[in-house]
Amino acid sequence: MRQRIRSYATSAYCETILDAAERLFVESGYHEARMSDLARAAGVSVGTLYKYFPSKERVFGSLVLRGRDEFLASMRREATEGLPEDRVLGVVRTALDSVERRGGLFALYVQVGALTESDIRRAGGEEAEAGYLEYLDLLRHALTDAVEAGVVRRDVPVDLLVGAIAGAVNIRIFAWVKSERKEPLAAHAEKVVQVFLEGARSR
Repeated sequence: MRQRIRSYATSAYCETILDAAERLFVESGYHEARMSDLARAAGVSVGTLYKYFPSKERVFGSLVLRGRDEFLASMRREATEGLPEDRVLGVVRTALDSVERRGGLFALYVQVGALTESDIRRAGGEEAEAGYLEYLDLLRHALTDAVEAGVVRRDVPVDLLVGAIAGAVNIRIFAWVKSERKEPLAAHAEKVVQVFLEGARSR
């Protein structure tokens, strides 16, 4: 019982700190924010903060991990239900919806210099890269099924199809972040997939 209570308290502290960190880093800038600023924003002492997170980089890494787990849990559901073209739309819609709900985290990626796919590992670590690769793999499975169902043309390698739609999604996300997240993002999902399918539909 004591161990469970201790574990719950640790989890609650960490979540409180991470929520505060996401707000602080976005509002004040990741590079400008100090650990003492974070302790104050989270309502904990500096000593307590360092007990759970020994560095600002560790805080950012934990934010990445939390965001990745939430993102992939939703994505896996969408990637396995419905017709192939519905699954492609589901993956794209979930990607954009997840980014919109956690826009602060993706704004942080831009702050730390993650402007292209090749920057993901450098900025977010192995966890971020692994999450992005799984997202691409889910897209790949959905598109492979769409090819086999005759919905998407067979004369284009699936990896090229994955790159085309993932690139379109990435461009939409970065444009949204750069515009200070002023407009709904998930609403663009159907248009992104429609444009993609009109160019890739089986002939």
